[in-house]
Amino acid sequence: MNLRANGTAQATSARLRRSRDSICRDWLAIARARIPAAKDKQARLVINSLPECLQHFAELLAGDASARQQLRALGKEHGEQRFRLGGYSIDQILLEYSLLREVMLGLLQREEPVPWPEMQQLQSAIDESATASVVEFARLEHTLQRTGTTPPSEVIRTVADEFQDGVLVVDREWRIAYVNHSALRILYGDSERMPRMLQGRPIWEDPPTVSTSRLFKGQIDAVERNQPAEFEEYFPSLDRWLRVSITPSPQGFVTLFRDITAHHQTQQSLLEIQTSFRLMIQQVKDYAIFMLDPEGYVSSWNEGAERIKGYKAEEILGQHFRRLYMPEDAKAGRPEHNLQKARLCGATTDEWWRCRKDGTPFWASLTITAMYDGDGRLQGYAKILKDLTERKIAEEQQKLLANAGAVLSASLDANDTLRKLARLIVPSFASWCVIHTVETGRTENALVLLHESPEKQLLLEELERRHPDFLELAGGPRKAMRTGQPVLVKQVEASFLATFAKDPQHAAKLQELGIEKYVSVPLAAHGKVMGALTLVSSGVVREYDESFLSFVEDVGRRVAMTLDNTRLYRETERAVRLRDHIVAVVSHDLRSPLTAINGAAALLKRTPDLGERAASIQRQADIISRSVERMGRLISDLLDAARIEAESLSLSPQETPVDSLLEEVSDTFEPLAHERSIQLVVERTTSGCRSFVDRGRIAQVFSNLVGNALKFTPAGGKVSVFIEDCDQEARFCVKDTGPGIKEADLPHVFDAYWQAEHTKGTGAGLGLAIAKGIIEGHGGRIWVESAPGAGAAFYFTLPTKKRDKRSGSAEEMGAEGGIH
Repeated sequence: MNLRANGTAQATSARLRRSRDSICRDWLAIARARIPAAKDKQARLVINSLPECLQHFAELLAGDASARQQLRALGKEHGEQRFRLGGYSIDQILLEYSLLREVMLGLLQREEPVPWPEMQQLQSAIDESATASVVEFARLEHTLQRTGTTPPSEVIRTVADEFQDGVLVVDREWRIAYVNHSALRILYGDSERMPRMLQGRPIWEDPPTVSTSRLFKGQIDAVERNQPAEFEEYFPSLDRWLRVSITPSPQGFVTLFRDITAHHQTQQSLLEIQTSFRLMIQQVKDYAIFMLDPEGYVSSWNEGAERIKGYKAEEILGQHFRRLYMPEDAKAGRPEHNLQKARLCGATTDEWWRCRKDGTPFWASLTITAMYDGDGRLQGYAKILKDLTERKIAEEQQKLLANAGAVLSASLDANDTLRKLARLIVPSFASWCVIHTVETGRTENALVLLHESPEKQLLLEELERRHPDFLELAGGPRKAMRTGQPVLVKQVEASFLATFAKDPQHAAKLQELGIEKYVSVPLAAHGKVMGALTLVSSGVVREYDESFLSFVEDVGRRVAMTLDNTRLYRETERAVRLRDHIVAVVSHDLRSPLTAINGAAALLKRTPDLGERAASIQRQADIISRSVERMGRLISDLLDAARIEAESLSLSPQETPVDSLLEEVSDTFEPLAHERSIQLVVERTTSGCRSFVDRGRIAQVFSNLVGNALKFTPAGGKVSVFIEDCDQEARFCVKDTGPGIKEADLPHVFDAYWQAEHTKGTGAGLGLAIAKGIIEGHGGRIWVESAPGAGAAFYFTLPTKKRDKRSGSAEEMGAEGGIH
């Protein structure tokens, strides 16, 4: 088996095998309609060896060279079978093969167009088989004619007149044994002669008018050598191109004539198109288009190939195409693998790194197509290559930025984060990189050093330890940090290294480390430089140009934001710890003297015999007690605010009747409301609603909300406390008829230490913030609805069922939030 059959031929072969039964069925039907001898014969006798013949056609397309010999043998057997069957003639046999060509090619073309090389193979094979069949039939018929066999019937002559191919059968004595009308027109150029006029006469008695062509020489050569001959010839007298097939036999020879003028015209058009196409290819600059011979040597080279690869045509023609691959890929056999795949599959695509003349790599998309001639012989390969480096670089940069974003946001540990970032950069974008940072009040230091080579990693760390400024060749990270401007060095000359080195040993280590080009960008955020990011290439990792510098600056900005966020987080942590420490110290240190002051005031009020100053002293003692009480509440509020911010507020929820909470509000604030001439309305519920709350903390919420309402509601006003709903949750409302809250102030009313303009100096601004923390600690929500001059309504919700300890805050539970 010849394994060089191309992919399309293999596909046509497979389709022919699948269609064998359909071809046999259709051919039998049309043969019985158009061939007289087939009408009354059994189907198996008419079909004869057709299935086996189709099998050999398929094997021929698949590359089996022996299939042609098998087809000729089958053709000979078919001619003998038709002769013995009776009723057949040469014309009918030729018509059988013509119908086979029509049915087989028509069916294959309906499924998918048959390429011209496969079409030509099938046409040629049908001709050879038909010739063998006709030669055998003519031999047997000639033998019978000598014994007085009658000539073909008039019906058969009519069929022969319709046959387009010319057929000439000549015996060993060069007498014409058979000739049809098509052959007469080709040989003599007129229609006066009739086949019966020439049969039995030597061909020399009435030489054909085309005798000056290659025809006779070809016939004589075929007979003398006893080998078939085939050639294509232009016949000027006919103004036609003919394919002439001459098949010798012991009894003589058969000559078949086929008009191929249309094919030649098509071929000529194709040749002109190919010439134009070749000229067009030579001028294409965006694609490298070139040809390889069957062994892989470059045989053509266009301008696009010269532009992309860097080789001129005279430099690369005749060179093996593995020269165009990266050295490591060429050594691994990638070029040969691509050619093998193209041979087996017809074509292959490959997207990978390629190498320019100057050694720089570039990312390319490549298509290799195997080229075969009409006989299925490999002629070479067509290669089309496009430089996709810019697209590849953009994809890699976007991927790095996405991954860097994930890494930089995953942790506030700067050391760990920057090491992970360095692993993303090396070795895809740099042979090694260094990240310098600047701590407040300290000089810069290399926080991260990473080299792609484990051996050179040790050398890199040693150089940084012994020579901290080893990167300052033509300006480097320290220059970037000092000026706030990036530094791009496209090529570090060896002379620079020698000049910069402290001593020969230092120079040798720099040379070993490898510094061919580098880029260093400052890490700056909010106008403050916090370090520098430096990428160094020791080879042909990629081009370090202005575009690459822009990309590194983008990475640097993200790193700077991470460092700044880390700094802010640490400062915040320190501030919170300091605040908590101060609050704890102050609350502890203040409670003791306040307790003493409160005790002294109480003792003073109980002191007898104060004389005429007793009333004044009692009044001053009351002021002291109230001040101590307010100071105690302020200290408690400060501690509660700190605990809420630290999410460490302690709650002890218990099942509590809602009515008891409302009754406590009424008992607590009724005296104060009466004192201020304000109507306090507390609406109790009769539904038996219960809630799981820390009673003391909820009393603190009501104290803040109702206390504020009474504080800001003028005399004659009204404060209402009621419950709106008690189904999935209990929803409370504290509503007043005070001045209301400005729309601009609404978003801030629950902020710690915030106060509206008209309330400044009336408190610490912690009450509502503490109320919010307590409610959310219970898993509830709190909000306010208000408008200037329309009073304010504060709403909050509390759970009516026991809350799972694993439940989050109201926000985590999908709180509706906002203003209702």
